[in-house]
Amino acid sequence: MKKFWIAAAFLVVLAGIVVLTMYLNREEPFKEDRTLYSYEDREVEEIRIVSEQGELYFVKKPEGWTMVKPEPYKIDPSAVGWLENRLKDFLAARVLNEDNPDLKTYGLDEPDATISFRLDDGTENTLYIGDMTASQVQYFAKDSARESIYILGSYDVENFLRPVSEFRDKTILEVDAKSINAIGLSIAGERDFMLEGDGSGKWYIVYPLQTEARGDAVVEMLEDIAEIKIKEFVGSGAENLERFGLKTPAFTLELGDKNRSRQTIRFGNVDEEKQVIYMQSAGSEDICTLSLEIFDPRRFKIAEFLNEAPLSVAIDEVNKVTIIEDDSAVEFLRDASKAARTFTCGGKAVNMEQFTTLYINIMSLSAEGYDPANTGGTPHLTIILELKDKPDPITVQFVSRDDLSYYMMTNGEPRPFFIAVRKIDLIKRWRDRILEGLDE
Repeated sequence: MKKFWIAAAFLVVLAGIVVLTMYLNREEPFKEDRTLYSYEDREVEEIRIVSEQGELYFVKKPEGWTMVKPEPYKIDPSAVGWLENRLKDFLAARVLNEDNPDLKTYGLDEPDATISFRLDDGTENTLYIGDMTASQVQYFAKDSARESIYILGSYDVENFLRPVSEFRDKTILEVDAKSINAIGLSIAGERDFMLEGDGSGKWYIVYPLQTEARGDAVVEMLEDIAEIKIKEFVGSGAENLERFGLKTPAFTLELGDKNRSRQTIRFGNVDEEKQVIYMQSAGSEDICTLSLEIFDPRRFKIAEFLNEAPLSVAIDEVNKVTIIEDDSAVEFLRDASKAARTFTCGGKAVNMEQFTTLYINIMSLSAEGYDPANTGGTPHLTIILELKDKPDPITVQFVSRDDLSYYMMTNGEPRPFFIAVRKIDLIKRWRDRILEGLDE
């Protein structure tokens, strides 16, 4: 019996030790309320920010947020919407619960910035922003109506303290990018080209000549135009036009859409180091920069859109290829007696791998530039394709233009196009290689 009482006493002591240990090591319940603002059931109607950047004042109207100060600029709704959402549900990183805190210690006696806002029920709040913490990733802050010192993340604070340009609308296109049907580009005041779409996906050059344009080249330009966004606002007013090269623009882009909206964008100096070009939309005072990675008007010239490739015919549609250089002619005839594709020259079968390469280069003889000065002349090289199902051959002649290019003539008609000498040299090189193989 004595042993029983000893064991019972031991268990009681042990239980007491366990309870005492649990009590001493218990976790204190979280008493710190980090909620700075919680107004999810209210609407923010005004936001005012005063900092070293100046004063920003936003007012919500039935159509959305507007900027009142420093100027009634058109704004980026998402940027101001972010501020509104944060003020309606703002949680601090930490709270310093000190009695009678010394505001000077935290830079809150003379705040670096003030954020104030008014709700739809008339409630007003003012938040003071003080110094950064020792970690340099947070800020001390205080609401004007509370004693507590709050510690806020730098991301939250610095989104409020951005310069005015960060809240402005950076879209520059006034036309509908998805329905653009007219594109014109002038270089140094002289129009280089004008393109028009017919609504079916086809595009045409309407100036300086009238011909179908390369669809892929137009699509590429349209994609670049759709991405045009202001990178930075750098100035305004007529006094800055010459400084940024906009008094006499280097390039002028003209755009039109199916809704008959029209817009002209002028481009001035290029900053190669920053990889930007200065621009201004007609009717706007703002001078801005645009990243050249997004849109570079120097890339686009009429040559990009020329769709003049008269010899682009599939090899299986051709019965005879004649190449005439000055007065010397070489003929390649399809051997219809063979099941496989075979061409002969002078009665001998040619190397078809070499001939296919020659023919690919022939099909690639497309216009590379526009020059209306072509009046024709004695051709240096003539290529004639005789087709299976058409009685009339295609004849393209190349007349010397300068040391680097040849004019093009199609079926005896001078065309306002030219092509590089190097492409003609490739034709002659592969012709000669085939002929050398015949002599071996």
